Amino acid sequence: MKKTIIILSFILILFFIVTYFLFNLSYGKTVYQKAMMIGCMTELLPDNGFRKSKDACECIFDFLIAKYSDEKLSNDIEFEKILSVDNPTFSSCNKKYIQLENEIETDTTKRYYKVRLMNNFKDNQIEIIDAYVDREKKDTILNEFRYFNNGVLDSSKSKFFDLIITGRKDSIMEGRIDFYSPRDTISKKSIYQRNVSFRYIQEEDDCIVVKEIETDTNSIKFPYKNFRNFTFIGYISDTRFINKENTTDSLDVNFAKFTIDNKLSTNNIYIDLLK
Repeated sequence: MKKTIIILSFILILFFIVTYFLFNLSYGKTVYQKAMMIGCMTELLPDNGFRKSKDACECIFDFLIAKYSDEKLSNDIEFEKILSVDNPTFSSCNKKYIQLENEIETDTTKRYYKVRLMNNFKDNQIEIIDAYVDREKKDTILNEFRYFNNGVLDSSKSKFFDLIITGRKDSIMEGRIDFYSPRDTISKKSIYQRNVSFRYIQEEDDCIVVKEIETDTNSIKFPYKNFRNFTFIGYISDTRFINKENTTDSLDVNFAKFTIDNKLSTNNIYIDLLK
């Protein structure tokens, strides 16, 4: 009996060790992050082997964990948007390590589609650039860039936004957008005036309307009504008038512009304003 217990204990310990390494459970700091890794490894392991699956999953989750909270990733509605918005990152990771058959394809009926570019620098420094490609003019138009140092996002060197929409699909939902740019490091005392304009498209009584909010902050809350299967199209213009040093009658003017989309392909009318 004692021998049987020892054997069963050994088998159980061996099972946990194999599971720990096979599903890469050393990755992630929270239970939810480890659960995501299990799901990713389970999906990729059968066709790609351990090393390729591990590298691809870590590539994807390094980005997701740096950009989103566990709360947002665990929200089904939010995660559906993340899958659409950040598909370029998933494709980049997949193409680097593996090739998935179920990658989301772009909608060729739309004028623009998103791409994600990654620049690797020395000392574990990475820059991720989000841009649009114009199908008609074959142009690439930059919109966001994120700078990571040893896996940590440095917002002082980055220009990007975070869009969150919560609530029931059949009611007026709550939206929030937070945006960042290198100019945020400027002391408020040096800013003579700041004008932020946020516009987004909604549908009311079978008509397309543009909602606009004016403020002077980096965080904006707004009401949102489900529009064409959660399509979100918007634009932010952030203008700062900055006092020049050692002068009292001269100002520098700085512009930061963002187009806001939550789909991989878009006809966002504001993209031309980025040029």
